[in-house]
Amino acid sequence: ASHESAPANSSHSETARQIRANEFILQEDNGRVAATLRVLDNHNASLTFMDQEGKGRIVIGNSSDGAIISILDPKSQARIALATDKVGNPNITLMDSRGSINARLESSNESAMLVFCRESVPTLMLGQIKEGSGLFFVNDKSAPTASLSTNGETQPVLKFFDIGNTGSDPVLSIGALDNRGVIARQNGPIAIKSGDSIVWKAP
Repeated sequence: ASHESAPANSSHSETARQIRANEFILQEDNGRVAATLRVLDNHNASLTFMDQEGKGRIVIGNSSDGAIISILDPKSQARIALATDKVGNPNITLMDSRGSINARLESSNESAMLVFCRESVPTLMLGQIKEGSGLFFVNDKSAPTASLSTNGETQPVLKFFDIGNTGSDPVLSIGALDNRGVIARQNGPIAIKSGDSIVWKAP
């Protein structure tokens, strides 16, 4: 590591110094490394705190995608990550011992979403978006299979989607509209109920 000291400022009684280096190592009297601060090859920097075994347990750094704080397990596998993306939106990611994502909490100016995953693939999402809030089930291709959500007027709607169809329109919707129960198929309503009474039924 290279370093240099800036000249003292004669206008101040105390000497002002500047140390420049591409790596700093903080160690105890017995030689155990407690922390490192280094510049990485990709022009980013990272600050790593070590445990008693000399393994990294907390890493603070930046990248082209944003900033991140990672908490590692004793095998140096990241288990929790707190990060921001390029525009500053925060997210928290929980991972298993293999590095696969179990859950992720994402937030932006108009939405907040809690995503549950299996082998890093989303399977269930719970949150709110600009149009409302809801619970969303997705398949391994991130396509919706079912949802229970509210629209802009907080009316609850249960929707089922055709897994084989890449379109976003549901094949069956069950919900409420103006205090009436509505059961609708993709090609139109099949029945409208008010309480236990059928108001209208398709021929």
